[in-house]
Formats: sequence, structure tokens, C-alpha cells
Amino acid sequence: MKRAEAGFTLTELIMVIVILGVLALAAIPIVNSFVGAWQPDAARMIQANLRYAEELAVTSNRHTRIAFSVAGNNYTITQETGPGTGTYANIANPATKENPFTVDFDTLSEFPGITISAVSFDGQSMLEFDSLGRPYSVSGGTPTLLASNGTITLNGALTITVTKNTGLVSC
Repeated sequence: MKRAEAGFTLTELIMVIVILGVLALAAIPIVNSFVGAWQPDAARMIQANLRYAEELAVTSNRHTRIAFSVAGNNYTITQETGPGTGTYANIANPATKENPFTVDFDTLSEFPGITISAVSFDGQSMLEFDSLGRPYSVSGGTPTLLASNGTITLNGALTITVTKNTGLVSC
């Protein structure tokens, strides 16, 4: 008597492929929802960095700037080289010791899919804190006290607010 060969039929293989395809399609919304889960964490990191810049300006008696780039999906923090000099230099990130202090969401593995979708500090993308912690918008290198609250928007949904006059940062 001839023994049957072990293996799978073509029909069985096709059914397995179809089932795996259906499972993969069902998983896409779950994976996409992770981006939404990371938004609050990314917002808290930006909030903490803005507060750090404000505290640095107050404690060192030197203005500190945060330049946001929507196109570059990043921001960089710089500080006056001396009180009242108006000349700014890169600073090191106190947590990572990297200089310049730049946060780039395109390369930051902790927050995949996060984008800076809009920034407005009275229509500008640069924020400055003075030695009293007051927020300014910066246009062409010239700081002007914020006339309205500044905002940073992530993924078109989550907004971080910098309150005019006080510099309070909230999200």
C-alpha cells in the first residue's frame, strides 16, 4: 500500500494567507491609534522644555529663545551669551548633554508619528523669555511682548498654550 505524502494543499495555503491578510487589516487601526496615545507625552515634553527655557532665563538673567520649525518638525533652544548682549548661542540639553538643545520629532524614536503642525507666537515661530519669565514673540531678531496667547499644535489636534504676560505653559 502506498503511503500519502505529508503537506498542505494549495487551498489550505490560500486560506491561511487570506486569514493573515484579514488580521493585518484589523490591526491597522490599532497601530494608528498609538500616535494619538503619544501626543500627550510629546506635549508634556515640549511643555517641560518651555518651562526649562523660562526658568533658565530667570535664573541666569539672560534671555532664552525657542525656535520652532514646522517644516523641520523640530525646535531648538538658545540663550543670550551675556545679560543684555542680544547675541544668542546654542546650549546643551541638561538631560542628554547634547549640544545644541534640539528636539527633532522626525528622528526621535520615543514619539513616532508626532508632528508639529502649527506654531504661532503672534504669528511668529520663535518664542523668547526674559529674565522675569515674560514671553515674547521674535520677528527678525526683535522681541515683542506677546499680545495674545501663543500656541504650538501637534498632529493638528493637541495644543500647547503659552499665556501672554505670565509665560504659563499648559496643554
